[in-house]
Order: sequence, then structure tokens, then C-alpha cells
Amino acid sequence: KSFQWQQGIAQATSNKIYTSVDHLDMQGLETGDMLEIQSVVLTNLDISLLTPLWAGIPSEDQAEKLIHKNITHPERFWKTFGLATIPTPSNYLEEKLPAINLPLNVLVAGGLLDYGYLKEAAELVMRLMQLTAQTYARDGAFRNSYHVNRGTGSGERNALNGLAPLH
Repeated sequence: KSFQWQQGIAQATSNKIYTSVDHLDMQGLETGDMLEIQSVVLTNLDISLLTPLWAGIPSEDQAEKLIHKNITHPERFWKTFGLATIPTPSNYLEEKLPAINLPLNVLVAGGLLDYGYLKEAAELVMRLMQLTAQTYARDGAFRNSYHVNRGTGSGERNALNGLAPLH
């Protein structure tokens, strides 16, 4: 009863805090089902850590370091169709690559503009437009999320956060 279902995927979060897990007893799994157990890790990098650019928080020097270390560096967030949700090295398994979060990409693009990185902002928006246009042409719909290198859409059809950048 505590599982939430969406797009054929069930998720549940424990209301308890564990320091370790020694044993799990799962019932009802069938052949082909996949079980993934995750813990909250607050030290990992993700694209939300780039949104201070959009908010105008970093100094010019801090923004330059943030952009060159994390955005335009090919071993970090910058991928074929935009900025990945988490940084991944180029040798990362293709099927394990994270999706693109379009709304956060658009916020970061706005931050790039505000800090004078016009070329990088234009390149990012061009990649996002290419992504959404090709998905719409192929599927006749915008999708909830997109693969960072293949550009294939997945998840809910015509989801608002899958729309092409509007600003």
C-alpha cells in the first residue's frame, strides 16, 4: 500500500532511518522484474547545483569556475543534447546515462546568458531545441525526459517539463 505507481514503476520510501541494511525479504517479484534500492546521498553532484547561475548568486570569478569546471567540461554535465542531470564521464555505460531535465537546463541557459556566456547559452538552447524537435517529429509528442546522447524520449507523453524552451 505504501508504493506509488507511475508509468509502470513503483516507488516507496521508508519512514525509518537506517545506518545499514543486512537483509531484505522481497515477495511477489516475477521473472523480468527489477528491484533497485537506493539511499539518499547528499554529497553527489546534480544539475540543481548549477542553478545559482540562474539566481545570479556567484561572483563573476565563481561563475567562470563553475561553468568551465562543470558545464562545458565534457567529462561532467555537457552531453550531446544538453546538460545531464548528473555528471558522467565519457566512458560511462550508454544505457546507464541519466536523462535531461529540460526545465533545469533552461534555467542554467538563462544563467549563462546573464553572466555573458552567450556562445555556451546558444549552444545549449540549440541542443535542447534539436532534442525536442526531433522527438516531436518522431513521436508526435514531447516527452517527460530525454536520453542525454541518443535524444530518445521516455516517460509521459506531452508532459509540460518536456516542452521546448519557451524563454
